Amino acid sequence: MTLTVGEYRSRGRFGRLMYRLYRHPLVLFVLGPSYLFLLQNRLPLGLMRAGWRFWASALGTNLALALILGTMIWFAGPMPVLLIFLPTTI
Repeated sequence: MTLTVGEYRSRGRFGRLMYRLYRHPLVLFVLGPSYLFLLQNRLPLGLMRAGWRFWASALGTNLALALILGTMIWFAGPMPVLLIFLPTTI
């Protein structure tokens, strides 16, 4: 979401603060993508009316990822796995 100067000025003090926080580089390049990849794409909240198959697919994928990560942590330890996994995720 990008605002024009007029739209930005027409917002109240709180609206301008929220827009500036939203457009901060930390939010745009670290928190936003992390949220999208780690939470929004893992939970199909918008697809609840489409049936149980979307939920089963997403939760099955989540379970498989958790099992793979758990196995990697079991054999390699938490630090090596996190040092490789976190930078590529975030």
